[in-house]
Amino acid sequence: MDCSILNLTLFQRGHVYAPDDLGQQDILVANGKIVAIAPTIAAKDFPGCQQVDLYGDIVCPGFIDQHVHLIGGGGEAGPHTRTPEVRLSRLVEAGITSVSGCWERTASPVILNLCWRKRARWNMKESAHGC
Repeated sequence: MDCSILNLTLFQRGHVYAPDDLGQQDILVANGKIVAIAPTIAAKDFPGCQQVDLYGDIVCPGFIDQHVHLIGGGGEAGPHTRTPEVRLSRLVEAGITSVSGCWERTASPVILNLCWRKRARWNMKESAHGC
């Protein structure tokens, strides 16, 4: 069976926390999604898959930052006390995959507007593809 269309990657010998300590495991990823975690996954069963030896490195789910001012915050004592807006690249570099934004009264309409515009673009894209 040719697995090249599945875009398979087999990560081997990673120390997995999910969130419990699972010890050393192999992780099979297909098209960007984890499809299997087991103590041993035979690469020969998936011809054409990319193999990555993790040499015991730690593998864990992305972190959640529960207190983020996405568009900055503070500033009550003047502009010099305002925190800058968060850069997505900085979150990803830190292993953060989810955030819970802290909403300020002035930020809420801005963020809601962005969310609705994103949703509208998504709906337009979906309807363009048909049923």
